[in-house]
Amino acid sequence: MSPARRSWRSIKQEYARDFPHHVALPNAGGWRTDHTSNALRNLPRELYRWWTESDWSVWGFKSIERAVAFEMWATSSGIDWTVAPREQMGRPSTPPDSEPTFGPTAPRMSKD
Repeated sequence: MSPARRSWRSIKQEYARDFPHHVALPNAGGWRTDHTSNALRNLPRELYRWWTESDWSVWGFKSIERAVAFEMWATSSGIDWTVAPREQMGRPSTPPDSEPTFGPTAPRMSKD
């Protein structure tokens, strides 16, 4: 089957198989996307993948150590994953501006 014809379901199954160490977080959208993206910004893309399962966001990692580190970050981040983003009153400070770890890469200006 050509890559253009693969279903999202088959892609998720491939991710789950190829990145077997999973961290699943509920309510990870909205303003929290900046935080999860920032937590992973220095990790090369070939070492992890992100997908969704029902209302949960799942990050799969090649190594258990990276999965444990991400889970520890999530636990200590100050984000209450049990409530929707809009319902969390106290929020951790916004991460510094950085390129997201998902989506297209923004064009860069030459420093010449």
